[in-house]
Amino acid sequence: MEAIRNYLDAMFLKLPDTEETRAAKEALGRKMENRYHELISQGKSESEVIGLVIAEFSANSSTSSQETTHSSYQYSNPYQNQPAKNGCRKKKTSGNKVLDSIMSVFWPTVTCIYLIYSFLTFDWYISWIIWPIAAVVRGLIVGIFFEEEVQ
Repeated sequence: MEAIRNYLDAMFLKLPDTEETRAAKEALGRKMENRYHELISQGKSESEVIGLVIAEFSANSSTSSQETTHSSYQYSNPYQNQPAKNGCRKKKTSGNKVLDSIMSVFWPTVTCIYLIYSFLTFDWYISWIIWPIAAVVRGLIVGIFFEEEVQ
């Protein structure tokens, strides 16, 4: 039961300490405790019950805690390794569809050239040089043509 309380504390850690937040945390804690006792009475082990309760309420609690607290705060589950939507990386584009298409296959093309050259000539000791050259060429192309970022 202590693991569930710790999870609940971590879940509400980033939210502001308001009356609404405390009430939501208390209500969710009661629901989790009731579910815990219900599953224990069904004969499940304590570790299994803790996992089930946390999994069940982690999927449902993000929307309920957001509804009862300020909408400007974003819920983050400390046990899930997923980036928030506002933290996603932006994709660079040149505005030219042909150039964007070519750059999308740049590294696979470099890999094919490297393998074909190396297998045909057996110059493995020197063919590695294609990687730093390709990185410099790509950097120049991106630096010259790719200026704006879109989401």
